[in-house]
Amino acid sequence: MISDNTDKTDFKHFIKSFFDKTLNKKINNFDSIESGSIYRICSFYRQILLFLNEPRIEILSALSIEEEFLIGLWSFVISFTPLFGLKDLVRILDAKKEFTHPIFDVFYLISSLILYLVTVQDENEFYVVQPILKLDDYKNLCTFLNNFIYKIISCELIDLKTLDQNSFYLVFHQLLTTLYIKDSRRPFVQNMPDFWTIKEIKIKSLLNDLEKETNSSILLLQNIPHTIPLKYRIEILQSKIEKDKPVLYDSINGAELPQIRINIRRNRLIEDAYTHLANLPPNILKGTIRISFVNDFGLREAGIDQDGVFKEFLQNVIKQIVDLKFNLFQVKFSFKTIFVNLE
Repeated sequence: MISDNTDKTDFKHFIKSFFDKTLNKKINNFDSIESGSIYRICSFYRQILLFLNEPRIEILSALSIEEEFLIGLWSFVISFTPLFGLKDLVRILDAKKEFTHPIFDVFYLISSLILYLVTVQDENEFYVVQPILKLDDYKNLCTFLNNFIYKIISCELIDLKTLDQNSFYLVFHQLLTTLYIKDSRRPFVQNMPDFWTIKEIKIKSLLNDLEKETNSSILLLQNIPHTIPLKYRIEILQSKIEKDKPVLYDSINGAELPQIRINIRRNRLIEDAYTHLANLPPNILKGTIRISFVNDFGLREAGIDQDGVFKEFLQNVIKQIVDLKFNLFQVKFSFKTIFVNLE
């Protein structure tokens, strides 16, 4: 037991010695006796994080300050090969259909800690300084999470009906999504265009499953669409558009729904666009919308909208929305990209 007056240096030394001692025993599988002490620590913190929502950030912050703790956990999970023991994790989960094995407590805790770190680190810390995990570590983690989540959904390793309520899955998926978005904005996975796709996906089978609207195929498309090659995602989108065409017709008498005509003041473009379009039902938005511009004198401009005026309307709306004066986006001049302003 560490006394309250143990200084920070001694505490760091204790953590490092603890993990070194455990890892030196050459843990070969998830059920080894040597893993027990790490499991108990991680299970304890997982329960705290689950049941005490308010201090969650404070707990993660305190744990992440002690770099030796996260480094020790990371050394522990990467000791299982290949790829964090992915095959064994899938096997265990397939047998139990729940995250009951204590190894999942370890992955829950380390995923929560890394998610917190990735969220609070700035660009320089993540891409340049790399104080704890290196970019190659993140790349390996992404490969693991990508394949693990794909297996969870495609093989229905847990109850897919409660997927959005499963605390383990939510943390894993949130971390994967955060890293994917980060890589999309500024790549840390270099010269690997197919890195995010899953090679074992059988496209024909997936398309057939989507046609049948099976639960797993829909969840794959909703949760990890990046695992499907882009050209097939485009095909899926085009197929859905074709399916949606009947929605544009009145289900009662079979007549085409009337076109929506909107007057837009050029000097009140965003305001009018929001006022007229925000409350329209989805089937109307998928139909034909005709735009008439109104000039500064309140007069409707001459011209017939044959999609050209609507195109101009969309272009102007997008251009104004990303204007910095609205403070909805911010510019990263270092790589000439705009991002949603999170402040």
